[in-house]
Amino acid sequence: MKKRLTRRAIEVSILCFLILIITTPSAGARVSSLVLEMLQNLDDLSQAGEQLALGQYEGVADAARALDARAEQMQGIDLASLGIDPARDSQWDAFLAAQRQAANSVAAAAKSQDAGGVLLGLQLLQQTACLGCHSTFRESNSRLRPATLFMTSFLSSLRGMNRGLALNDYGLVADQAREIAALARVMAWDPVIETNFGIADAPDRKLFRSLANRLATEAGRIERGAADEDATTVLQGVRSMWMDGCIACHDKFR
Repeated sequence: MKKRLTRRAIEVSILCFLILIITTPSAGARVSSLVLEMLQNLDDLSQAGEQLALGQYEGVADAARALDARAEQMQGIDLASLGIDPARDSQWDAFLAAQRQAANSVAAAAKSQDAGGVLLGLQLLQQTACLGCHSTFRESNSRLRPATLFMTSFLSSLRGMNRGLALNDYGLVADQAREIAALARVMAWDPVIETNFGIADAPDRKLFRSLANRLATEAGRIERGAADEDATTVLQGVRSMWMDGCIACHDKFR
C-alpha cells in the first residue's frame, strides 16, 4: 500500500529538514564567503523573475534591493583576501556599481509595475555586472573550481526535489534523484577525486569514494520512493543523503 502525506505534512517535513541543514554545526561555516555571496545573488535574480511571473512587484523590488545592498557590501571586500591584486580595486568597484545601478532600475520599474523595465534591468545586471565581472576576474584566472560546479549542481537538484514534492510531481523528484546519482558516480572516480577535489592520500580517497557512493545509494532510494509516490521514503532518503553523504563529507574534507 502506498504511503502518502498531505501537502501540509510535506511542507512541514521540508521545513524541518531545511532547519536541520541550517543549524547543523559546520554545515556551511567553511564555504568561501564570495561563493555564498554569488549564490545569494543567483537566488535574488531567480526570486525577481519568479515574483514578476506572479505579478508580485513588491517581491521583485525586495529582490532588487537585496542585490543593491549586497553589491554595496562587496565594495568593501579586501581584494587581497580573495587573491586578487588590490590595484584592480577600481575594476571591481565598477562592476559592483553597475550591479547597484541595474538593481535600482529594477526596483524603480517594479514600483511602476513596468514588466518590460524589470526584465531590461535584470538583463543589464547580468550582462554588465555579473558576466563582465566573471570574465574579468573569474574565467581569466580559472577561479571557478570544479568542486563548486559539483556542489551547486547538487543544490539545484535538491531544490528541484522540494519543488516536486510541493507540487506532487514525483516524476520531477525522480529526475533530480537520477541527476544526483550520476554526479555522485562521477565524483567517486579516483582521477576526479584527486584532480578536482585535491585529495591525493589513498585512505582519504577511499573515504571520499565511500561518501560519494552513499550519495548515489540514497539517490537511488529517493528515486524508488518517487516511483511509489511515497513521500516518507523520499524525505528519509534526502535526510540520509545530506547527513551521511554531504555533511559527513563537508566535515572531513571542506
